[in-house]
Amino acid sequence: GPLDAPGQFPVEVLRELARRIQGTLVMCVDDLHNVPVGHPLHGALVAFAECLRETPLRLLVCSRCEPPRPWARLRGRGALEVVDEQALAFTVKEIGDLCECHGLPRPGRADRERLHGLTGGWAAGLMLLLEQWRRTGRLDPDESPGSSLVDWFLNEVFLPLPEEDRELLCLCALPSRVPRNLVAEASGCADAVARLERLREDHAFVQLDEATGHYRLHDLFRGFLRERARVLWTTAAYGGHAGRWARLLWAQGEWSAAAALQVETGDGEGLAEGLRQAAPALLQTGRGENLYHWLSAIPEQARRADAELTLWEGLCLILHDTRRARALLGEAWEALARRRALV
Repeated sequence: GPLDAPGQFPVEVLRELARRIQGTLVMCVDDLHNVPVGHPLHGALVAFAECLRETPLRLLVCSRCEPPRPWARLRGRGALEVVDEQALAFTVKEIGDLCECHGLPRPGRADRERLHGLTGGWAAGLMLLLEQWRRTGRLDPDESPGSSLVDWFLNEVFLPLPEEDRELLCLCALPSRVPRNLVAEASGCADAVARLERLREDHAFVQLDEATGHYRLHDLFRGFLRERARVLWTTAAYGGHAGRWARLLWAQGEWSAAAALQVETGDGEGLAEGLRQAAPALLQTGRGENLYHWLSAIPEQARRADAELTLWEGLCLILHDTRRARALLGEAWEALARRRALV
């Protein structure tokens, strides 16, 4: 067909369009990410774009992926401008302007900041939340099956991916941040980092903090993936995956992320084991409130049956409830003395 000779077909189309059209015309090619990298359509579009300088035509290409190799020569000459999602993101002020343009009341500063925090200014996410606001009066993301937000993520991002990538994303949605050095072990996928890098390059809502070495999913996408994981996995499987992440995170000193997973899944035993390792450092670094909060998530009967947990709880309370702290410390000391443990 005509794409077998990509250098000829777009020129003929261009000449015909230039003869027929007065004024400036923008031609939009959408969803180019669905075209395989080696497909001749890329060469055809590049050849087409190269002929546009002397015409009233402009080419707008929309894709979630970086421009493939055939587009490199246009970028090198400055003939191709790449506008990414950060440049297109709405600011807090612009969110108010967007609402007014769509006939919605201008939200107050707090609501605009909340919308910006939820979406990061992402245009499609904003529009879906504003549509929900118009219908229901609610700004909280609706993550129930059938909601517009869930349907968008499901059909536009999740289902088109290979099954292995869908599983990896669900696993990476469990912790709030994903350490790059742990993702292969936590997921059981030897090429997990390579897969995440490809998804990041394809703008699949995966970001990387180069300074800390952590991947982070867009908050709305992470919420979708966590709900999806609960649909796809049994409760035991969800807890097992969360527990494996937590053990690795405790060992690496990422205590908040580890504890959050175990509090969520009700893994009191795993949480107790992690706190036994981290409690001294938590107290020494002034994080006694965190320690007390996590200890409180373990059933009281289990805490009282464990002398070390009782000891740490007493130390947390020593400045806030002296009487209770003394009772707990005395109880812990007696238990430890009975088993001749060293404190």
